Amino acid sequence: MSLVGAAPLTATYVAASGNDEWVPFAIVAGVIWFFVWLYRRSRRASTSKGSPSALAGSRGQSGRLTFKPVGAAEQVYLHGALKPFQVGAGAVSTFRVVDVTDGGEGLPVMCLTPEAFQFDTPELVRKITFDLSQESAQLKDFPVGVLPPGEARLCPKRGQRTLRLTVTVQQHGETLILAVATRQFEQTHCGWLEMDMQQHAATCRLAKLGVLIAGIDGTVDRAEAFAARDFMQNLLAVSKAPTPVKTAVNETLRSTLLTVRGGGSVRDRIWRLCGEIHAAGKVAEAEIAMELVLRVVAADGEVDLAEADMVEEIAAWLHLKQGTVAALKGRHLKLARIQVDSEEQMVGIDPEWPISRKRKYIKTEYRKWHGRVTLQDPSIREEAEQRIKILASLRAKMDADRAA
Repeated sequence: MSLVGAAPLTATYVAASGNDEWVPFAIVAGVIWFFVWLYRRSRRASTSKGSPSALAGSRGQSGRLTFKPVGAAEQVYLHGALKPFQVGAGAVSTFRVVDVTDGGEGLPVMCLTPEAFQFDTPELVRKITFDLSQESAQLKDFPVGVLPPGEARLCPKRGQRTLRLTVTVQQHGETLILAVATRQFEQTHCGWLEMDMQQHAATCRLAKLGVLIAGIDGTVDRAEAFAARDFMQNLLAVSKAPTPVKTAVNETLRSTLLTVRGGGSVRDRIWRLCGEIHAAGKVAEAEIAMELVLRVVAADGEVDLAEADMVEEIAAWLHLKQGTVAALKGRHLKLARIQVDSEEQMVGIDPEWPISRKRKYIKTEYRKWHGRVTLQDPSIREEAEQRIKILASLRAKMDADRAA
């Protein structure tokens, strides 16, 4: 049975079922729609003034977009007059974000938590169906989507990126209004395109790592296997990996699963595999591997102390910087899932750190989570409130100790 399909926009993947058999799973990646009219003048002006969150908006072909901060995210609104339309018939609003830094038609921008920001696919794409009445001829403050905060975005490459936001309203395939805006974004971690997906070895190492993490105790956990499968699925789909790469990943998943069932030290195999990833000399591959590890570890809903220690070991084996690891952990290891013995460990502080480093870390984390207390997703709001409470408590204890 083929586990990774050959079609460019579909792929079949594996999962551990209740009877430990691989079962097919298919997904259709979002189709990227591009537009030839790009708006630049207004956004250049606002960017030159250092105001990436300016509410003035940017005009497109016949409409304009405005942005209103909602915590660390931004709500996007559409304004403008619609072309003649059929009253009482349905229309579709499409909100899409692509990376146009390198020119051309642009490349997808991924959302690491699409369910939290109501996106239709892992790509930053949202469609809204609604009815058109006579009063709808003029749109004002029409909500079309949310631009997630930087840590929830994944561009093709790291560095200063230019994002193009395109919003259309269509009825029966005819565009009634089009608005385009651009935003500047600094991505500090590696992008999905930076790991060369044409290299079989790189993708196979990731596929093998995902299965090994899911089977760290000798039994492949179903939820964790699904997490590893979904990660590879999205990565291959968005990078448009060719059929030979998908075939290689397919065979790696099968063979690794069989060897995990066959016994042996999975931990030692993970150690050797991390050594291979580091020896390849690609920081991007190591960072993507760490993200895969965290997604798999957190897939069953909780992270015990042994798993938290394993994450730290793997980070060391991959030779990743502490700041990179902390950012990835903050994205995937929710506070309620972490079972550790101290408040410091719960928020990612190593008890062995000097006081100065702890204070700096608390300040950075407090600022980051404070911006999330007003986000739409209730689970993110709850997470932010819990972390802020613990961080404030730790800071107060440090202040009291210093005063004493």
